[in-house]
Amino acid sequence: MVKNGEQVIITDHGEPCAVIQPFPPKSEEAQIRVLMGNPNISWSGTSFVSPEPVQIGGKALSEIVLEDRG
Repeated sequence: MVKNGEQVIITDHGEPCAVIQPFPPKSEEAQIRVLMGNPNISWSGTSFVSPEPVQIGGKALSEIVLEDRG
């Protein structure tokens, strides 16, 4: 079932305790196809455009951590 892209829920006396699922696909198109099969997600059918990366100014996080450590 997992090889076919399905999730498998493991239960202990009827209570869910784990999920086995396939690795996420590498392409955006394949990821969208997987998400479309999820009953908890809806899609209008319009084209999907990846958002632009967010650029944040200021110091690097590593610098801030080092300063905080003194």
